[in-house]
Amino acid sequence: MIDIVPNWHPLWVHFPIALLLAATALYWAARLVPGAFAASLTMAARWNLVLGVLALLPTLLTGYWAYNSVAHDGPSHAAMTRHLYAALTTAGLFSIAAFLAWRERRRSRGGSGLLLLVLLAGALGVGTTGYLGGENVYKYGLGVQRLPASVMESKMEVAETPPAGPTADDHAEPAAGDGAPASEGSAEQPSNSGHGGHDHAH
Repeated sequence: MIDIVPNWHPLWVHFPIALLLAATALYWAARLVPGAFAASLTMAARWNLVLGVLALLPTLLTGYWAYNSVAHDGPSHAAMTRHLYAALTTAGLFSIAAFLAWRERRRSRGGSGLLLLVLLAGALGVGTTGYLGGENVYKYGLGVQRLPASVMESKMEVAETPPAGPTADDHAEPAAGDGAPASEGSAEQPSNSGHGGHDHAH
């Protein structure tokens, strides 16, 4: 394993993103562009879709590996789970799109309305999954091995700052004659302590 990479998921994830978004754009362009050029766009769209779906396999496998191996806490585990479910949903949509494209393989230009809608939903899924994956790193710090020195110093300063809370004076009991009644017999038997002769936990 390369030392600077905690897992292989970031190396794989860009391939299906690029290929599947390109396939979506090309299919829509082939449907909208008139003329013989649409057939070339359709062929390019099919190849991008096939390669993108194939690239999903190592991407999902390495993502699941990261899900089970990266150090995390409760909130970041929930964030990883959201990312995982979004990724599986997106992969399912593009797998359906690939099946529809195979059924339409004899179509010379563009794709059916159903195929285009599934591709569009898959593209939205790519955006959602990517956003959640970015949150995992930049919000929850998953897979981050080192932070910049300035960030570490800032975190140390925050940790060393004493929390605002009640002072010792807030725990002092009022002395006799300051509005609090003195206990019976206190004048004859003065206490050795300044807290009314009883234990006071601070």
